[in-house]
Amino acid sequence: MGEVRKREIFEVLKRMPAYFRLIYGLYRDKDVPPRARLFLALALTYNISPVDLIPDIIPLAGQFDNVHFTLKLLRRSLKACPEEVLKRHLENTNLCLDYLERDILISGQLMKGFGRAALNVSRRTAGYILTIPFKMGKAIFRLGKMIK
Repeated sequence: MGEVRKREIFEVLKRMPAYFRLIYGLYRDKDVPPRARLFLALALTYNISPVDLIPDIIPLAGQFDNVHFTLKLLRRSLKACPEEVLKRHLENTNLCLDYLERDILISGQLMKGFGRAALNVSRRTAGYILTIPFKMGKAIFRLGKMIK
């Protein structure tokens, strides 16, 4: 990750408390439609649940899947809200839709990077594991020649 990338990630993480305040405020607001509340409840449940797409014990990737899915569910919820409710809550939390879109993009790119890294490790590991029987076969063949 480059320096700019680290700075962007830090900015996303810095805004997360405001996003959670926004989720909490929207969830408690009676003017928010049930469909929007459903997305908010899903976002909160995903963060609380021990069952994740990527387990939280995996450093960074385990936490950033929570960030990414929370932001995507928040965006779906905001799209289902009336305009005046949306403006009021965004002003209360000093957030804007541009921040949300950029943070979704950054967290998505980070998740893709984690996915690529995991695939590379899997490919290398599989390649190594597949060569073991051939190496053992060679060693046994050499040993057999030496014994003769």
